[in-house]
Amino acid sequence: MLWLANKPEGLHVSPKEADRFSDLDEIVNDLHERGLLEKIRSDDSGVYFRPTHAGLISLYELRIAWRSANGKSTVEEEAHLEMLKAQND
Repeated sequence: MLWLANKPEGLHVSPKEADRFSDLDEIVNDLHERGLLEKIRSDDSGVYFRPTHAGLISLYELRIAWRSANGKSTVEEEAHLEMLKAQND
């Protein structure tokens, strides 16, 4: 979800997700409550979310773990993660 929310338009969640028996609403609400996603806007079709600073750190940690497990380079992700962590100091 963090990866999808990191797109320029953010992650759209329709108020009808629960009616569709989708777990998207539940997952997004959990990430929002944990401070990893923030609401950026809403319209008549639903709410849009993007990662918070903590969400971006979590996203890059997940990307590094996935790339490492799949034998891919993590150099760019590690550099970006260090930059994000430095912004916290």
